[in-house]
Amino acid sequence: MRSVVVGLGAMGVATARVAAERGHAVTAFDRFGVADRPGFSAHTSGIFRLAYDRVGYLRLARRVAALA
Repeated sequence: MRSVVVGLGAMGVATARVAAERGHAVTAFDRFGVADRPGFSAHTSGIFRLAYDRVGYLRLARRVAALA
């Protein structure tokens, strides 16, 4: 299966990685590039939201927060 991830902040990178681990052919795009200064996740003031109504989103958010 082919997957496209748009936005390579913390959640986008985690999503792309999990999709690739599950065998998807992943193409990822970001307006600024991975960990570039204008990107939200590149700053120390980023907020990890842990109030998702989907277990998969919550699992990814916790995984990303543990790596931060």
